[in-house]
Formats: sequence, C-alpha cells, structure tokens
Amino acid sequence: MNKKWHKETGYFPSTNSAMRALMDEGWFSANPNHLTAFLQILTGTKMPETQGVVLGNFVAIRDIVDAAVEKAVQYKGTDYIKGATEILNDAANKANTILQEYLQIYGQ
Repeated sequence: MNKKWHKETGYFPSTNSAMRALMDEGWFSANPNHLTAFLQILTGTKMPETQGVVLGNFVAIRDIVDAAVEKAVQYKGTDYIKGATEILNDAANKANTILQEYLQIYGQ
C-alpha cells in the first residue's frame, strides 16, 4: 500500500521495505524526479526544522487520528456531518488524553 500510494500521490514512503521495493523494481530509474526528495532527506543535515513531528507518543496519537479519519469518511449514519464530527471529536479527546499523560511524565 505504501509503495502504491507513493506512485499515485508522490507521498514519501515511510517504510524501508517500500523504499527498497521501489528501488528494486526500477521506479526511481524510470522516475528520477521522485528520487531527488529521497536523496535530499537522506543526505541532509539534521536540524530542529528537519526532524519532523516532535510530539509525545506520536505513534499512538497518529493511529487514533488515522483510524478516526477513516471511520469518519466511511460513516453511513443518517446525519453524516454530526456523525463524522462526533467521531473526530472523540479522537481529539483520546489524543489529548495521551498527550496530557505524556506531559505529566516528561513535561513540556
């Protein structure tokens, strides 16, 4: 999925296996413009601005948000806006709880 998504959207594959599969099948040879971003990221200087998201328990929060967005988009209830809003608000509350727990342990 990660490999397919990259090909169709330009999304940066987040797994080494997807990157390796793209390389092995010759994707970057056929599409060298897609390789440029990878090379810049892999050879770039590490700085606070290039470190990505700095968020306590990022993976857990990302999983909650991803699942909620998928559920909201697929919502089949009678009032789509209300149902989707409730789903996303619930996810926000769960994510905020996780972040607050992180802050209590590690501080800001």
